[in-house]
Amino acid sequence: TNIAESVRRTGRRMTLYASKADWALAASKRFNGFPRLGDTTNGIVVWRGSESIDATAVGNDVLSHSYYGAPSVLGDLHSLIVHGHPPSKRFGLAAEGTPSAPYWVIRPRTSG
Repeated sequence: TNIAESVRRTGRRMTLYASKADWALAASKRFNGFPRLGDTTNGIVVWRGSESIDATAVGNDVLSHSYYGAPSVLGDLHSLIVHGHPPSKRFGLAAEGTPSAPYWVIRPRTSG
């Protein structure tokens, strides 16, 4: 059973954050023998039916897996959850990819 597909059917909008520098997912793939949701071996994952967000620029822990706690990601989650904004209306995202496989790149917030 593909758990990701089951999860996608449960909500109106699904957002996948992924990082090309995520060593934890790479290690999990190697250990378990199959890719994990968010695996970026062949570039950013574009999960059809969801909004795919490249969070590579904001991960700064040893495994680059804690990007979900970065201010840029938290701000994006706030805009998504509280206001229901699509990526095109959220601050700090840039459109990338192709029309058939679009994704968004999250830019780190700068202080000062």
